[in-house]
Amino acid sequence: LNFPMMWERVLSIDAAGRHISILSKEDNLISIILHIRVHIDRLNIKFFYDVPLLLEKSGDKFDWEYFMQEINRNRLNSLFYFTAHSLKVLFGYTVPIMKRARVSFIRRWLIRFFTARQDFFDWNLKENEQILLRALLFDNIKDLTGYVRCMKTSAAYSVYRDWKRAGFVQSRRFLYLPARAIAGFWGLVFR
Repeated sequence: LNFPMMWERVLSIDAAGRHISILSKEDNLISIILHIRVHIDRLNIKFFYDVPLLLEKSGDKFDWEYFMQEINRNRLNSLFYFTAHSLKVLFGYTVPIMKRARVSFIRRWLIRFFTARQDFFDWNLKENEQILLRALLFDNIKDLTGYVRCMKTSAAYSVYRDWKRAGFVQSRRFLYLPARAIAGFWGLVFR
């Protein structure tokens, strides 16, 4: 992730006689949606509820152009769409520019499919569903593989173990699947 403007846009406030630096509203929203992706397997409604509170408090002062520029530059469109769609399902709250997220039709359909399930927000997802949902929240395969590579070795093994338990992997030979077939599938999802 690359947020060079974030630190230039820091706001200073006085609280109880102390000088405090805080993120701008737009950068704060980006950090909230990133937090949602990190905790996708154990989310609670609080993560989502912060978004409408922030947007309602900001009113017309929210800089949507800057926000979408940063979302596009950092390839967070799928995550933003997931968050916005979840807000609509949970609270009936519509994010004004949700449709401007650059997300493929298949990915939008899969996100809507997951969030339309009656038990989705009870977080009763099976392991393979959690893995697929986490993969959907990355805009391209490079970001997803970068995320997996940055994980500790034990965490990477636990992903392999989870994939194996979920039925995606029959043996370690899954690493040698034809790259063309994988690229074809991800090409449909990562448009």
